[in-house]
This record gives sequence, C-alpha cells and structure tokens, in this order.
Amino acid sequence: MLVLQFVEGLTDRQAAEAVRARIDFKYALGLDLDDPGFDFSVLSEFRDRLVEAEAGRRVLDGILAAAGETGLLKTAGRARTDSTHVQSAARQVCWLELVAETLRAALNEIARAAPDWLRDVAEPDWFRHYATRAEDTRFPKSRAKRDEVGLRIGADGTRLLEVVFSPGAPEELRTLEQVETLRQVWVQHFHQVDGEVRRRDPKTGRRARHAWSRPMTPRPAAALNATPCGTATKSISPRPASRTRRI
Repeated sequence: MLVLQFVEGLTDRQAAEAVRARIDFKYALGLDLDDPGFDFSVLSEFRDRLVEAEAGRRVLDGILAAAGETGLLKTAGRARTDSTHVQSAARQVCWLELVAETLRAALNEIARAAPDWLRDVAEPDWFRHYATRAEDTRFPKSRAKRDEVGLRIGADGTRLLEVVFSPGAPEELRTLEQVETLRQVWVQHFHQVDGEVRRRDPKTGRRARHAWSRPMTPRPAAALNATPCGTATKSISPRPASRTRRI
C-alpha cells in the first residue's frame, strides 16, 4: 500500500479512500470488491513499525537480490534501496494536508462569525484554493511544486492571522477555537525570513507542548459561500471530528 501511495502521490486519507473505492487498488492488494478497507491512521502506525524493525530494507534487499539473479539489475558495484523516499513523500503530502485543512477550518469558522468582514479582507484565490477538502484535491507530484504549494498555504495563513489580529478586526475572531489552532500550527511549522514566509526545518523547528500532526476540525461551521464579487463557490466545510486524530 505504501508503494501505491508513493506512486500516486496520495495523502494517508486519500490512500485509505482509494483502497475502499478503487477497483485497481483492490486488485493490486488482493482484496475482495466488497472489502471495506481500513482507517487512514493505520498507514502512519505501519510506517513506524516498518522503520523500527527495518522490515522495508529486508523486503527491498530481497527484491534487489532476485532482480540481480534474473539479470534485471546490471548496475556495477553494490546496489541498495530502502523505504526512505517512500516515507518522505508520504510525510510531505500529509503535512500539506495538515496545513491546508487547518487553514480551511479557520476560514470556515470566521465565515460563520463574520462573513461580511471576511469577504472584504479575503484574497480572491482563497475561495478557489480552500473551497474543497485537501483529500478531494491532488497535490503536485514533483517535490518542487509541492514545496511551492506549502509556501503558498503558509503565506495565506500568515496573512489571515495578520488581519484577524489587526486593530480593525472584530475582537471575537481572536478567541475562535480554529483561529487559535491556526496560530499554534503556524508557529510550529512556519516563520518569516527577511519578510518572506518559510517552512521551519522539521528537524530543528519549534516544538510546542502539544504538537499538531493531523488536520484538526472539531465541529462543523458555516460555509464560505460567496466571493467578494458575489460569485457562488463550493462550500468550505471542515472534517467531522470522528475522522480526525489528535497527536
């Protein structure tokens, strides 16, 4: 499943949904057509066990040995591969899902509390980028383009926090639960360098007492249903609490 997830560039949620709904995934995994699949959190737990037991390296070393014996691998010297690239790619798309869903949930809650104010301060692209859930969209496959998406989300979230905490914003917005979640997630994952929003290094970034690693959307909120020019858009609605995990 991790190999299929890597090839397709899916988040954990998207991968679990593909197993449940796609015939080609069921065929590749040897599942019955009516198999209900599994919860997306299983993938993260499996990756942890895979790394701890070095099982991925043993499996892939066996593949290399078999390929060499049949003449499929003719590279001079020693050849080796492991699950590092697979794990890294899965982590990156899941991180994009985290920050995108966190920002979308904050926009939803603000839309319910102060829709007119949000229409006045929102950037036009926000209604296009955050009108649908992250797992209903596909992130770019190349790492460079995914990095661009992450920086764009970081800049949008920083802009939203700036206007929410500006003197002219309604005071009640600063106490909203999703706005506080957005602030905490952005402190953990982004910072500004020479006026530009950058992602913190995952290895050296700030660690809060309770770190967020999954999209957090505790309760439904009103839809952001109109752009500044009055054009209807798709509803921006956060994920039900039963499908989220707090770590």
